[in-house]
Amino acid sequence: MKFKSVLLLTVLFPLLAFASENIEPEDYSSRFSLEESQASIEYVADALSSFRKLTEKSPKELTEQVDNTGWDIQNLGFINWVDTVTGTLLLQHYQIAELRYQALSESTSMEEKKKAEQAMVTAKEQYQEFTSKLQVMD
Repeated sequence: MKFKSVLLLTVLFPLLAFASENIEPEDYSSRFSLEESQASIEYVADALSSFRKLTEKSPKELTEQVDNTGWDIQNLGFINWVDTVTGTLLLQHYQIAELRYQALSESTSMEEKKKAEQAMVTAKEQYQEFTSKLQVMD
């Protein structure tokens, strides 16, 4: 039995070493972008909406045993939670764009400066548009 284990390790080890050399760390910059996060928030909002519909069709004795089935949570809390996460993402996106713009050095090309400034202005506009339409549910 020991011989088989040693043989197996002898054969597999070089394969594992070769495989690990070809694996590069995943770049999460696109996965964790503002656009991807906003799409994910839409999925969460849809799931909460489905949970609300399911709660409406469920027997009262069942909903009394499950958290987050009250009217106030489902019709006020769910909306506020999604808006809080959306607002936070937009604010952070703006703050990051502003910091990137402020961090540019004197040696940065005018093209790069204009690009960074436009990114900051766009992010600020997105945040301001969101907050101007925001209605906190109480």
